[in-house]
Amino acid sequence: MEKVTENQRKSNFELLRIFAMVLIILHHYALHGGLSSIAGFGVNKYIGIICLIGGKLAVNLFVLISGYFLIESEFKLKKVLKLILQVYCYSVAFFIVYVIFKGIPTGEIIKLTVFPFTSKAYWFMLPYICVYVLSPFINKLVKSISQKQLISLIGILAFMFSGIGFFITDSGLMNNLSWFILIYLIGAYIRLYDFEKFSKKTIKWFSVIGYVLFIIVTCGITYMSQYNSSLFWRVNWISSMNSIIVLVEAVLIFMVFKNLDIKNSKVINILGKSSIGVYLFHDSIFRLEFWKEICLVEKFYFVSPWLLVFHIIVCTLGIYSSGVIIELIRSKSIDKIFCLVWAKSGFKK
Repeated sequence: MEKVTENQRKSNFELLRIFAMVLIILHHYALHGGLSSIAGFGVNKYIGIICLIGGKLAVNLFVLISGYFLIESEFKLKKVLKLILQVYCYSVAFFIVYVIFKGIPTGEIIKLTVFPFTSKAYWFMLPYICVYVLSPFINKLVKSISQKQLISLIGILAFMFSGIGFFITDSGLMNNLSWFILIYLIGAYIRLYDFEKFSKKTIKWFSVIGYVLFIIVTCGITYMSQYNSSLFWRVNWISSMNSIIVLVEAVLIFMVFKNLDIKNSKVINILGKSSIGVYLFHDSIFRLEFWKEICLVEKFYFVSPWLLVFHIIVCTLGIYSSGVIIELIRSKSIDKIFCLVWAKSGFKK
């Protein structure tokens, strides 16, 4: 089985990381910028809903990538520490920004700086790192059971976390870590076994049609909720991380990018490798101020739809490019120092 190291990044998967991070930025534009919550049911409201619904799908894509590669990789403590260091770099940097612009920090700000993983902004990082730490044990389990047993395990967990969740919204069966483990298992299955039940062209059409239907259904329920407000919670469920619709669509999109035959691109690889940094840069403790005072999303609530779409595109490109530049500076400085210290420490992994 082919191994992919840090220096052998595959551009099709890096392109998938870029795509997923763009979906997350759009999600945050609509959520933290408030576009999806504006009053009325005009065109801009639906643009906000369309931006909103891809965020949790993107989370599943990131974990699928992890499961796909980590099932054939060795655990490296160095990688865990680098991820933790990466989070703290951004956490401390934004703490300094807070002190410069707002003065003496509150107790809550100090707490979020010391314990950034407890922040709602960086919620993704804790289960993401935990899954990596657990990956050697998960891998042993996966490789000790048959293909049929693995399918059964995935099916049972999907029913518990997604199926039951449709009827019982607070069943207590699922948390972020348990869901990430399920997605990891699916990514591992795709890597280990033949998943090409359909042609590449068919999978591509399924993914496109599925996403279009996803948009139509969520927009339709949003429209109907003006007559029956109790329906709106269904929009939240349909676009949630553990929605069966989101899960299936994430797998389809993953397969499309997996099947892409593109040349190795240094630019794509750099942009993809920097995606976590882009996330940590734009979704900090300042996220509400970021979207409303820097990106000025509120000023575009009721402009023409074309102008709104233009603003969304400009913000997305600006955020991604800025995040990449900052992450490259951080990785070339802080990570380089860390690697030198690590090399001198005598640890190999």
